[in-house]
Amino acid sequence: MRRRSLLAFAVLVAVVASGGATFAALLRHVPAFYRDAAVAEDAQRPIKSRECFQRSIELWNDIGNGLPWEKEFVQDHLNAYFQEEDSRSSAGLIELPEGVHDIRFAFEQDRGKIGFRYGSGWWSCVISVEFRVWLVAQKTNVVALELISFRAGALPLGTQSLLDFITESARQQNIDVTWYRYQGHPVALLQFQANQPRPNTLLRRLELLPGRVIVAGSRPGDVAQAIRE
Repeated sequence: MRRRSLLAFAVLVAVVASGGATFAALLRHVPAFYRDAAVAEDAQRPIKSRECFQRSIELWNDIGNGLPWEKEFVQDHLNAYFQEEDSRSSAGLIELPEGVHDIRFAFEQDRGKIGFRYGSGWWSCVISVEFRVWLVAQKTNVVALELISFRAGALPLGTQSLLDFITESARQQNIDVTWYRYQGHPVALLQFQANQPRPNTLLRRLELLPGRVIVAGSRPGDVAQAIRE
């Protein structure tokens, strides 16, 4: 409930600030990336959805079994998965906050966008976030997440509700979060396996490319062996 109230409050502030018919037009604006990321409802969409789900299961199994891992997730497959799952009671792989549905991703070189429908009826709008993400050099399992924009339709939103949501969600997964600002943008440093003095897996690749994202990691011993070789 707290997550929903934070987002609702952010949208309400935008409503008050813009007002009237202008607000309605701005709120109902659908970003181009969100429209373009939709996967057509045809015979291929369930196949793409299943492949995305299978790759996710393989990834978690490899990590859980202490194996080196590397997976590529294609934008269309991710979007097909969430569109297929949107008509069901949950999205399967993740727990969605109340009121959030129809998630879509778009990946570019070194940056990404995520959008989703929030609410229903007249209050329904597309919430979108543009971000950059990268592995922090010379830090173990630390990922930097830079928030470039946060909008409801075409209306800019205050970022505090988003920062609170990221912090709360990350800490529930034993991920430490430290915030700072870079060129006016909030940046989160996410320390994975922060509760483990000796992490059992090391992130070694996190790369956003046009239409896809690649993640890879290995056990600490595998990294040392690779360096010696």
